[in-house]
This record gives sequence, C-alpha cells and structure tokens, in this order.
Amino acid sequence: MAEKAEQQSYLELLRKAKKELPQPTSSGERWEIPKVDLMTEGRATVVRNFEEILQKVRRDAAHLTTFMLRELGTAGDYENGRLTFQGNPAPKTVQERLNDYCRTYVICSECGRPDTHLEKDERTTVLKCEACGAHKPIQARRARAAPKPEPMVKEGKVIEVLIQDVSQRGDGVAKMEGYTIFVPGGRKGAQVKIMIEKISGNVAFSKIQP
Repeated sequence: MAEKAEQQSYLELLRKAKKELPQPTSSGERWEIPKVDLMTEGRATVVRNFEEILQKVRRDAAHLTTFMLRELGTAGDYENGRLTFQGNPAPKTVQERLNDYCRTYVICSECGRPDTHLEKDERTTVLKCEACGAHKPIQARRARAAPKPEPMVKEGKVIEVLIQDVSQRGDGVAKMEGYTIFVPGGRKGAQVKIMIEKISGNVAFSKIQP
C-alpha cells in the first residue's frame, strides 16, 4: 500500500509540474533570421521591409532602430514602416548587424527558439523564453567603432583645396588635415584641384591638375 501511495504521489507531482511548464508558442518549424531588403536613395539607405522584420522578431521598433543605428555608426529614423539611415553600407554589413540583434535579443540560447520577450529587472534586461522557460540576462553590447576615414592628404591622391595664402616664393598655400600644402601657380582665393606629390612631416607639395 505504501508503495502504491508513493507512486500516486509521484504521478500527481509529475502532472502538476507539466501544468506549470510554459506552453510553446511556435509550430516547431525551423525559424530563420529575416533578410533585409535595401534600397539606396542618394546618400541614404532604406530598409524597405523593416515592418515585416519587426513582426517576425516581435520587438519594439524603437529598440531595433536604436540598435541598428548604433551598430552601423550612423544617424537615421523609422517612419511609415521603413528604416532610413545615412550612408550606403554594403547589404552584407546591414544583414550582419540584424543577425547580431537576433542572436542577442531574440533567439533563446537554451532551446534556439525565437519565442521570447524582453523584461527589465532593475537595470538589467532579461531575455525570457516562452518555449522552454529559460531566462538570461543580456550583457550590454559595445557599439562597434566606426571605420576610420581614409586621409585626404595622401601621396598620389587628387583633391580639391582652397588657396588661403601665397608664400614668399609665390606658391599658393592651402591647409587641410593639419598639413600645409604648397601649390605652385595657385592664386589666393582660388578653389583648385591638385595632386599630392610628396609629404614631409606636416608639409605637402603638390601640382595643379587640369
């Protein structure tokens, strides 16, 4: 009798535990990170399917927008279902940033499902899984460093400069990126196209291009 009672108690506990398990919210089909659909508008780039991406990842527009702009190192805004940002990064770069977001803020690290939501625990953001019940604090990501721009004053490079002064020898003098650029034949106040021929310290020598 004692063994039977113990078995019934175990079964009762098992039924209770099953009731308390979170119910899966997906069909179990393999979930894939959405693909970005980009369009270039002059010096800006538009994510045309941003609204669809938001629906699939089930995240707030402001949260995903802030992440994407920070990681791309640019400015922009979300309006009328489209995310627009300055610059024309490669589509692969934009997709990689979205992939990073989904791995950090959407996909459960325990069961791999996207059936999650974000909660605030004081100052910590927690990713809670509705499928397996796991919850994990999210470590704040450091923004990626923006790529260092290529220097304008470089030997062999053609640039436009404003002749600000004339040297004692009669050469035009321009200033750029901390360099003093001597331009033979340059007249004060003229905007000219030049090629940098040689750099020595913070002084550059050039010639006017046709």
